[in-house]
Amino acid sequence: MRFMYFSAGKDRGTAPVPLGFLLVVAAVAQSPPPPFTKGCGAGLEAGDIYVRCAVIKAGVIKREHVRLTHTGDIKSWGITPDGTLLAFARGRPNVDRELRVLDLRTRQTIKSEPTDQRSRVDPTCGTLLFSEFWIKDSTSGYTFHDLVENKEMPVPPSTRGLRCSGDRRYTLRLANYDELYLDSPQPSRIAKGVEYFNISPDGEHLAYSQGDQLCAGSREEVQRDKASCLGMTWTAGPMVVLSDGRVLFTEQTGQACKFDSNGELSESGELSDPCPAIFGWKPGEPNDQLLSFKDSDPHVISTDTGLHVIELSRKWKEKGKGP
Repeated sequence: MRFMYFSAGKDRGTAPVPLGFLLVVAAVAQSPPPPFTKGCGAGLEAGDIYVRCAVIKAGVIKREHVRLTHTGDIKSWGITPDGTLLAFARGRPNVDRELRVLDLRTRQTIKSEPTDQRSRVDPTCGTLLFSEFWIKDSTSGYTFHDLVENKEMPVPPSTRGLRCSGDRRYTLRLANYDELYLDSPQPSRIAKGVEYFNISPDGEHLAYSQGDQLCAGSREEVQRDKASCLGMTWTAGPMVVLSDGRVLFTEQTGQACKFDSNGELSESGELSDPCPAIFGWKPGEPNDQLLSFKDSDPHVISTDTGLHVIELSRKWKEKGKGP
């Protein structure tokens, strides 16, 4: 996530704008500006986790960042709101993945176990959620684990995906393969044909990809079938929803990237496929914006969390225990 870009439409634009500047724009959009402004963002770049922060003081931008992994095979991940735990699922295509939970304060691995390649880690429900895929005889399904509390989260047996507000008052569930339900508290089906979805931490805004469109809106708008939808060239992938309703999501682009035989981005790779990128969209606007080229799986972290993670990483790097 070295740069973010504004775009006027599907041409995706070309004028670079520093990441730190747009992070500040995002921070100001959600709260009145303090004496100095700061913001943080995080995502996957070439299969590794990056956290980047920017602080503007007296008109001067100071940028800091940390690369938390160096394996190039991270598929999904999350950091706790207090910045103390990092969890991720990693692995190469057609090989079982590994779930790993790391204490960023001590650099100790507190959990490491094999898992299916369809399993995911996501920061949601006020915790780190591990959606574990399982197969037993002729049946299969998902079990959902709270990695912070180290306990299973009860859900109806047909649930194949789960997201919820930070206080767990509002829950989105993907059931029966592609039906999206909102439990608040009684379940109501809000869409069908859904693959990816999410809800804002305060539970006020929802978003979901539905074939060749991305739909989003306030909870009330979605429940009344009044969501705004944006036509997509490719299906929107993993996404997050901000407290002001904006959606950050992964989508392929019209530019080709080289990949190696394991499906990882590589300048020397012999395979070619559309490059991934992170886009942003405000429901009601006619176009999305290209935010970060060749990145994926965006996450929203607070400024305090981002700066705390960078400081912890710097401390352990100085002690010779780099990420």
